[in-house]
Amino acid sequence: MIRLTILLLFCLASLTHLSATASTTPPVTIPMTELPTDDDYDNKDYRRRTPPRPVMLTVDFDTKSMTLTNGIDPAEITAYEIRDTAGQPLYVFSDDTSFVTTLSTLPPEEYQIIISFPSSSFSGYFNLY
Repeated sequence: MIRLTILLLFCLASLTHLSATASTTPPVTIPMTELPTDDDYDNKDYRRRTPPRPVMLTVDFDTKSMTLTNGIDPAEITAYEIRDTAGQPLYVFSDDTSFVTTLSTLPPEEYQIIISFPSSSFSGYFNLY
């Protein structure tokens, strides 16, 4: 059910991006999932009763800014990564303005976005058409 919801949100974000006008680009929302850490392997028997709330990354190309939902403080972000679909790093940034600016100038393809924090990372996919 969660995967279906994430897929639906991803499709809606892609459609929103496609319907952009020439003068302004509307903000794009990307569903993010938490990547496993080394600590997760130590706690492999631990199971959650309910799935965690989804984290959504909203990128505003006009203001060159981004926001995260779920009470995540952007000041704690240590790195912003853009990867190709094979998982190979293309760009790594330490500030959100450079990240958003570069993301808006990439050629039309699918990209993986990774937002890193001191103790965790979140990943999502973004389609440029």
